[in-house]
Amino acid sequence: MNRSAKELEPTWLPEVSKTTSGTVGSLAVDLTEIESSVTAALSAIAKLDIGAGKVTVITGAPGAGKSSLIYRLLEQYSARGERVGAVLIDPRSSVTGGAVLGDRVRMLGAEANPKVFIRSVAARSGSEGVGIVAPIMAWAILNAGYDHVFIESVGIGQQELDVAKRGEVLALVLGPDSGDWVQFIKSGILDLCNLIAVSKADKGTDKIVAQIEQGVHLQSFRAKPVSVCAVSSVSGNGVASFMAAIDAEHEMLSKEARTQLRTAIARDILVRLVGEQARTEFERKLTKYGQSDWEGQVTEAQQFISTHAGD
Repeated sequence: MNRSAKELEPTWLPEVSKTTSGTVGSLAVDLTEIESSVTAALSAIAKLDIGAGKVTVITGAPGAGKSSLIYRLLEQYSARGERVGAVLIDPRSSVTGGAVLGDRVRMLGAEANPKVFIRSVAARSGSEGVGIVAPIMAWAILNAGYDHVFIESVGIGQQELDVAKRGEVLALVLGPDSGDWVQFIKSGILDLCNLIAVSKADKGTDKIVAQIEQGVHLQSFRAKPVSVCAVSSVSGNGVASFMAAIDAEHEMLSKEARTQLRTAIARDILVRLVGEQARTEFERKLTKYGQSDWEGQVTEAQQFISTHAGD
């Protein structure tokens, strides 16, 4: 049964103003610049302490319950005194170029909590589960004094494994009433995730949890099996266990190991940003040709590659 808007209103938030000011306002401005400017994104990578705090990526198929689970995580982590943030990636429309930013709508009011910072971002590519600059934005939030940032993907498919390159801990969320976990085994994402949450546990998840646990126990390359947690975002059951699993994964990482992982992520981002900038520049050059002038466009591409290859 669908709950009313009144029933969906957060009950754990203090009565404070939602108006941003001071550090929060400055952070919001910084994130806007990082999102909209390649130059700002590169500058941020150069200046930020990319080893600060914790970043957990939450991924899974659309409708698996990622947003609701993150809402609960923000609730519980802030309740125990931590400052937490979330970077929520929404798909960009292939027609309008805009994004619904539905995750922010679902968490309406969460930013009234002074320990919580939420930012919605439109994915730069319809096929990329996590936006290119999402990790930079997460690092900026951590550098602003937050302890833990969650990045939510738009929902992954079999070929969309880039999500695993965006944070040091990757959690996969699966729904209880579908066979999507088999698809994740086939896609390889199950090999990359650090832990699994089976959502909507109030509907009964014992069978699917047992099946997943059996599957991950067959992964001989792991030193230990992936933790599989049944969670309910409605009742909150299982969320504490899932948090403990997340914490355990982060505790296994030393500061040095965390920095090394993020350095690899930053390097990948640099490559993608340069590629994005080059693509934008080349597309601008093509605007002077008519669609039928294929020869001119090919010549332009050859010259472009020759110029940027540096040989």
